[in-house]
Amino acid sequence: MSRRSPTQLSLLPQRALGRPDHGGDFAKGKRKGRRPLDPKRPIHLVLRSGRAKGAWSFLHRHHRSKVETLVYSTAVARGVRVYRLSNVGNHLHLLLRTPSREAFQDFLRTLTALLARAVTGARKGRPLRTGGEKLLFWDGLAYTRVLHWGRHFEAVMAYLSKNDLEAIGFGGAKLRFRSNGQAVAVLGASVESLMAQGLDRAEARKALKTAEVWIKGG
Repeated sequence: MSRRSPTQLSLLPQRALGRPDHGGDFAKGKRKGRRPLDPKRPIHLVLRSGRAKGAWSFLHRHHRSKVETLVYSTAVARGVRVYRLSNVGNHLHLLLRTPSREAFQDFLRTLTALLARAVTGARKGRPLRTGGEKLLFWDGLAYTRVLHWGRHFEAVMAYLSKNDLEAIGFGGAKLRFRSNGQAVAVLGASVESLMAQGLDRAEARKALKTAEVWIKGG
């Protein structure tokens, strides 16, 4: 899946906490500052690794369920609520809310360490190395954006649904905004187009129905 540009994640006005973005591409060439967080508002978190490919992909059949288990178990242990997890192979999107800055920092530090070990086989005290040098698994600072409840929260939920659909082969998935401002993900596929890919009519209908339920969060 192609790398998202920062503008594709810019769903919110830049107000309230100053610039609500932190890390990711926004951190390049800038001095590290305090990460904006608000226990009363949701957060969009992105964890990216250019090394999470092939056997190290988060979507690999040996890792996919383990990644999901680690995300939710680590969140529960720190009192962090995860509203949505989207796994697209070389990066993870999480929509969450944290009770405090300390809880978020502990969650982020613990989760990134556990995920890297889970997919690479590294162990605590025995980091990955190449040519005698320590190998970094994650791409720089984790990206976060503080969101507003309502249409901005719904827009990110739809954006993550779109990512999920693309990850399993619905490359025609699009975002569409209703008249009330709510964002939904819609499929660029029909029963006929899926049948053309080798599914029979019953299988095609089931695939579309599953995707529709997924979009609605059911």
